[in-house]
Amino acid sequence: MTPEQSTERWMALKEFEQRWDAQRPPAFKPIYYREADPDRNQHFPQIWHMNSCQVAGAQHIELGRILRAVSDPMRVSRLGIGVVARNVSLEEELRSITRRLCGLAISNPNCPPALVTAAVGISVCGEYFVNPGEQEALVKFLKDLQFQHAWPTEATVRSLRAAWLASSQ
Repeated sequence: MTPEQSTERWMALKEFEQRWDAQRPPAFKPIYYREADPDRNQHFPQIWHMNSCQVAGAQHIELGRILRAVSDPMRVSRLGIGVVARNVSLEEELRSITRRLCGLAISNPNCPPALVTAAVGISVCGEYFVNPGEQEALVKFLKDLQFQHAWPTEATVRSLRAAWLASSQ
């Protein structure tokens, strides 16, 4: 693809995402939503859905948002004025998406695969979390996944802790 074609494709995906947000089918709207409340040690939103299909669909939209965000042609530049602000914006967007992935998983215990999907989000975006409370909430999520479902998460936890340590120095 040429750069122009790539940008056109990215814009089409962005437009699809915006249409989805504006015209989401009623069956894919949460039946309950509550924002995260970090002051009460609740770092992920509560997002209830009626069935596992809706949870999986919502999580896959979120995974698509991650891919769309990191492939934004306006954010590709690594040098120049505005790069720092674009990176800060990207990191906040990735944290927000990851919070929703985790919230969907925790809020819908009838859908254990959602835990694994959220763990994928954590493994690719977890290093962008700088708040110690959120970092520990991510670690707890991964450790609970390993304890309750025997999903191996120790390597991810080690990698996240190393990344957080490196970024704090």
